Amino acid sequence: MKYTISQQQLDKITFNFDDEVFYGVLQHWYPLFWQRLAGCGPACATNLLACRDTNTNLVTKQDCILAMRAMWKHVTPGLRGLNKVEKFANGSNAFFDEHKLPYKCEYITCNPKEESSYDKMIQFFKTAFDDDQPVAFLNLSNGDIKELERWHWVTIVSIEQVDDDFVATIFDSDFKFEMSLKTWHSTATHPAGFARYVKI
Repeated sequence: MKYTISQQQLDKITFNFDDEVFYGVLQHWYPLFWQRLAGCGPACATNLLACRDTNTNLVTKQDCILAMRAMWKHVTPGLRGLNKVEKFANGSNAFFDEHKLPYKCEYITCNPKEESSYDKMIQFFKTAFDDDQPVAFLNLSNGDIKELERWHWVTIVSIEQVDDDFVATIFDSDFKFEMSLKTWHSTATHPAGFARYVKI
């Protein structure tokens, strides 16, 4: 069985600029070097906002950059980047407060190799996709998943059950790939964070 956001939502965060396809906004579109280096968190938050907020319409690259810069003001990386899901959530909620938006950021942490943590993670995904919303994923340890960059935020848009495993589809700016959540969970060495935007 597959749990996913709708095609309409996928279209909101899939872009074709200059004959190149992007799966979510690209942190390298930020104007400043530090933003380009550390901007995966606010870029991921921009993807979630585009799917949650009907007034956030990302049509051109300039639309994307303006939304990314606005998000950066609150979802702001520190010296070690945006390395805690709590910082992502607090920054997102501050953004919603400033713009008077009726949303909040919910999040969980996941400890690899703990079975209860795995089950909680899967349920978090199912709840988000039932609400037609993607999930932000803070990965600090990629384990045996070679495509997954460590110390990095990506956007998860679906999971599909395959036997006793769930395979996630990952949007990572100019790259889309699938990964085994079971493999990640059993081989990663650092806790991860997952976040979603909900309407209140």
